[in-house]
Amino acid sequence: MKKGIIVLIFAVLFIWGISALLGKGNDDLKNVGDVRIAYGGVTLDLEGTKIEKRYEDDIKTFEEPVLSEIADDLTAIKKPEKAAEGEEQIEVAVCYEGDFIDGEDEIIYSIYNGDYELLSTTKTLDMSLFEEEVYYVGVDVKWGLVKNYVKLRYFFKIIV
Repeated sequence: MKKGIIVLIFAVLFIWGISALLGKGNDDLKNVGDVRIAYGGVTLDLEGTKIEKRYEDDIKTFEEPVLSEIADDLTAIKKPEKAAEGEEQIEVAVCYEGDFIDGEDEIIYSIYNGDYELLSTTKTLDMSLFEEEVYYVGVDVKWGLVKNYVKLRYFFKIIV
């Protein structure tokens, strides 16, 4: 009886170990991280869309959202104007919470004009260049490790 229970425990542990190993490369996005915009005293959460996943040497790409189709539903902020003397400057910051890969192309900003045309791709977001009425910003973030990551794209809108 005791041998049967020990064999059963080892069988359960073996099956659990195999399922954990196979589930390592799953598409679960629950624990990857968060991107937020800190705007004045407000924090706005951004919704990410999975565009790429890498597990070891296997890289899988996903259908990217079409900006013109999602533009009306994006989180919008007003570009802060320069503060007059004595007034407090409104700050805008994109904040990251989670384990993203720290390297060359792990956080990339793509700037689009009001006609959804790509203007530039940069590592920093410089709002002083925005002069048209509306801009769209895509933020690509690679969450995870160098050989095991998921890349998400977050969009928001800047109204000048």
